[in-house]
Amino acid sequence: VSQSGNCGEGPRAVINVTVTATPAAATGLNVTNITTSSVVFNWTVLPGNFYKVDYKPVVSGVWINVATGISVGSVAQANLAPATLYEWRVSANCSATPVNTYSTAQFTTKVHNNKITNLKDGYGIKISPNPVSGNAIIDYTLPGNGNVTIEVFTLQGQRLQTLLNRSQINGQYQLAITQQFETLAKGVYFLLLTQNNRGNVVKFVKY
Repeated sequence: VSQSGNCGEGPRAVINVTVTATPAAATGLNVTNITTSSVVFNWTVLPGNFYKVDYKPVVSGVWINVATGISVGSVAQANLAPATLYEWRVSANCSATPVNTYSTAQFTTKVHNNKITNLKDGYGIKISPNPVSGNAIIDYTLPGNGNVTIEVFTLQGQRLQTLLNRSQINGQYQLAITQQFETLAKGVYFLLLTQNNRGNVVKFVKY
C-alpha cells in the first residue's frame, strides 16, 4: 500500500492479509427425543465454528430462530404441534454473525395418542407428553354429567392451579395446555379430575 498526495506517492508498505475460508456446510444433522410437542436438534461441531439454527412447519414460509452464535452441537425446541412435518436448518459460520449458507433436514413430531388406560369408576385422565416442558394435551373421560374441575396439586397436596371448571356431559374430552405451566417449577405434580365428588388423578413431571 502507499499514500498519494499533491506532492506525489509516498513509500510503499507491505501488509499481510490472512483470508479465512468460509466454514464447510454443517453435517450430521439429526433429531432425538421427539415427542408430540418437542425435539432436540443435533449436528456435528467443528472447533472455531459458530452455528445458527432455525425451524418451521414445511407448509410455512417463515423461519423461526432457535439459536444464533452458539458453538455447541445440540439445542432443544418445545411448543411444537403433534403429527406435524417440520423443516430445520443449520448455518455454520466463522463468527457469531451468521451467513445464509444452510444445511437442512426434516422431522415429524409424534402423533398424539388419546387412549386413556388409567380409569377409575369410569373417570380417566392422562397428560401428553409426560414429562412436559411447554405445550401439552390433557385427555380425560367422564361417565356422568355435572361440573368438572381439573386442578394441579403438589405432592404435599397444595393446590396450585385450576385448569378447568365447567359443566360437561359424559364423554371424552381434550384440554390444550399452552402457557399454564410456565410458572411451575421443575418437579413432580398431580392432576386431579373431579366431577360429582368422584374422579381420578395422574402424576406428571415438569422439566
